[in-house]
Amino acid sequence: MRYLKPGEYGVLNFVTDQGKGIIIFRAIRCHSEKPTPFEYGSLVSRGVLSASIDPDTVTDPVRFKISIHARDINDLFYFREADYLLHVELKLTPPVKVFKYFTSGSLQGTYNPILSAYTDTPFGFEWPPIEFIAIPNVHLDFAFRNPYKTEKVDPYIEWDYMWYEVKYPKDASLYEAVLSGKLKLPWFMIYGPEPFDYNFQTYMKTGRPIPIDATPDEIRSILGGWP
Repeated sequence: MRYLKPGEYGVLNFVTDQGKGIIIFRAIRCHSEKPTPFEYGSLVSRGVLSASIDPDTVTDPVRFKISIHARDINDLFYFREADYLLHVELKLTPPVKVFKYFTSGSLQGTYNPILSAYTDTPFGFEWPPIEFIAIPNVHLDFAFRNPYKTEKVDPYIEWDYMWYEVKYPKDASLYEAVLSGKLKLPWFMIYGPEPFDYNFQTYMKTGRPIPIDATPDEIRSILGGWP
């Protein structure tokens, strides 16, 4: 997995109730030269689960919580700063399948619409490592499927992460180059086929995303309505 460096661009590909499309960002500053490792611990030891996962069983959706210096943090991937993004690579040992509820309550099955993703089927689960970008003011939940037939598991969780301080350029020619394929940038899905409600102006200080089939005039019109 590759993290961005200062000055590099990326593309957030949104599916929301406010519209589908992309928002381009530029990493102005990275808070470390290399991704930072974080050893979270096992799901049981952190109180995320009350017991190990039984064979061929799926957990309820959970968040990664922690207590630090008598302060309880309900969701380690939640933040409010509009000019930041959090890039994460999540790892589990032993490997178990992960079902992403991004955002909280929204099942993001990778097989939709060909096959519906439900917790009682194998569809929609992903093997770790799991890469994602957390955006401001969004809770991310995870469910875990123990694929082993006879063994209970309590996965040990760790991840690498990078904080990006970002800007969202209002450059119509940049969007035209990306959407025409003339400029290749890394794309990040936010977050899957199930749309979610998101207030772009409040949470990211942008306007609505640019549809991938937008004409140059439409791109300029949408960007002109951004704050």
